[in-house]
Amino acid sequence: MKNNLLTVASILTLGFFTNSAIAQSNTVTATTAGAEIASPIALSATGTLEFGSMYLTAAGTVTLNASTAARTITGGVVLMTSGATPSTPQFTVTGTADRTYAISLPTSITVTEPGTTTMTIDNLKTYVASVGDDTTTAGTLLTGSDTFKLGGILNVTGTQVAGVYAGVYNVTVDYN
Repeated sequence: MKNNLLTVASILTLGFFTNSAIAQSNTVTATTAGAEIASPIALSATGTLEFGSMYLTAAGTVTLNASTAARTITGGVVLMTSGATPSTPQFTVTGTADRTYAISLPTSITVTEPGTTTMTIDNLKTYVASVGDDTTTAGTLLTGSDTFKLGGILNVTGTQVAGVYAGVYNVTVDYN
């Protein structure tokens, strides 16, 4: 009797696994894989970030508009119409069409006269052609290129030494 029960249990167990195996079926579907290699993004610049000529009666600031290179002042800065002409550099970004990119600017730029006296340029702003304003640090390569200009605020102390101040800064672009 014990053997008969064991045989019946074995047959039922075997049948259970056989039915389970038959009930499962495989489904196969095909799909695709791919990748896109974008053109390298590149940046070039023409012109300089030039706040122009001025003299001082006290500390103040000169704001250089990124789009127009127009100057506005605060404090004891007096703008001159002769001497260095205010200008904004123009940067050209090239890469794959219709891609967006981000602009990385320094927090500030230090300019120094031939001695050791310095001034700081901060609150840097870009005027991005594909966006049409100076409230962003991003653009779109609509036809594979875009341009932007750079402006900012020159901070002048009331005891600034007379001279020509210059400095170097880095601007970086990368795809989003």
